[in-house]
Formats: sequence, structure tokens, C-alpha cells
Amino acid sequence: MRNAVLGLGVLAAVALGVLGICSVPAVAADEVKISKVNLEDLSKAVAAHKGKIVVIDIWATFCPPCKEKFPHMVELHNKLKDKGVVFMSLSVDEPADMPNALEFLQGKKAFFTNYLLDDTDKNKEAWEDKFAHQSPPIVHVFDRSGKLQTLEGKKIATLDKLLEELIEKK
Repeated sequence: MRNAVLGLGVLAAVALGVLGICSVPAVAADEVKISKVNLEDLSKAVAAHKGKIVVIDIWATFCPPCKEKFPHMVELHNKLKDKGVVFMSLSVDEPADMPNALEFLQGKKAFFTNYLLDDTDKNKEAWEDKFAHQSPPIVHVFDRSGKLQTLEGKKIATLDKLLEELIEKK
């Protein structure tokens, strides 16, 4: 079910981001935090950054490839945060594993907005009927207009190239 939730959350985030609805406060630059988020609040978080490029890294502590690639997200954040690129992480760990997710994020110095998906199965059937699901690691990139950009494959070089192209478009 957690994978089914991802599809709706990301698509809802795109829709609200394009419409420019809602705003969510940013994280202080000198601390690593994680907070629970439902799909509506995730959408608000993306919408709050309308006009910027938004990267959402969907990961989990139980996912070795996620943990392997995560340091590169931190590097990209440090390199691109002043170029109109906003990074967020979305852990799909179980809520009971939130302390483990926070410990990982603190160890990686993830000084950007970090969430743990906290949702119920109440809409499971509708989400599974309408949205494709994938397992983490997943990275979604939204351009300045809120449109989801397609990453070909899951390679880091592809993400780097896409971000360079979107930054150049201003």
C-alpha cells in the first residue's frame, strides 16, 4: 500500500503546485528534522515552492540502493540550493521506524525538508486503480511550472543532467 500512496501523493503535489495553492514553512538551515506528512500536506509543501525546481527523493531505511544514493542528494542540495532548486526527502518507512529514518538523515546531514509518509489505507483501491506504483528509490523532479519531468532510468547522472537543463531554462 505504501507504494500505491506514492503515486497519488506525487500527482496531487503536481496539481497543487501548478495551481500555487498553500504554503508550508521551510526547515531551519542548521538542523535536520523529519515530520510526518499525509498526501494533502505533501502537496502543500510542493505548492509552496512554485517557481522553483523541486526534487523529491522517495526512499526508505530498508532500501540499500536508497541509502547508497542519498548522499548524492545531499551533495546536489548543497550545490544547487542557491540556484532555485529545492530538495525534499520522503521516507516510506513505517511510522514506527521514524527514529531510524531521522538518525539516518542526521548522519547524512540532510539539511532540507524531510518527511515520513503517514497515511492510511482508506483510499487504497482508488489509488491502485488510477496510479502506477514503483518501489523506492524514486526521484521526482518538478520544473518551475510544477510539471513532473521524466527521468530516464534511475541513474544519478540522468538526474544531474536534468537539473542542469532545468536550471538553464530559467
